Amino acid sequence: MKTAEYVKQFKLDKPNHNFNREKFMEAFGQEFKDRIEAMITACKKMQVQFTYEKFLHAIKEQQDKFWQISKKKIGEPLSDGLFSAFFALHVIPLRANLFPNIHEEIEERRKKAQEREAKLRAEEEERQKEAKEKEKRMRPILEAVVAYGVAQNLAKEGKIKATKAKGKK
Repeated sequence: MKTAEYVKQFKLDKPNHNFNREKFMEAFGQEFKDRIEAMITACKKMQVQFTYEKFLHAIKEQQDKFWQISKKKIGEPLSDGLFSAFFALHVIPLRANLFPNIHEEIEERRKKAQEREAKLRAEEEERQKEAKEKEKRMRPILEAVVAYGVAQNLAKEGKIKATKAKGKK
């Protein structure tokens, strides 16, 4: 389906139209799967291998199409989250099926990245907690120093006024 057909079928050219995202994703995902099947069939006929690079190229073209539909849509553009949903529902399962070794590597890297992110978040939370505790411990000292400085200023002002008063007599 061409981008203009998506816009028309899902009434994306109508202002304030709340289109059915599930049906859009179903049609968009099915088109992607059909395209991949056609590419695999063509590669078999030409006696060449359907490679991961060809798969990535097809994903990029589908992504470009998604954003072209978004540009033709009236109102707010399609969201990154909607494309992420397409990717999660259609691309990842297909990748796992067609390229299981690559999929495993990617998933392992993703898990490690998530673990690192969780560790960094925990460390940052601990640093913030320690900083708050330190601030809490330092507050009475800071307040005492401020009070001492204020008292000194008041004492100086009192001496100056007393000196001026003596000088006037």
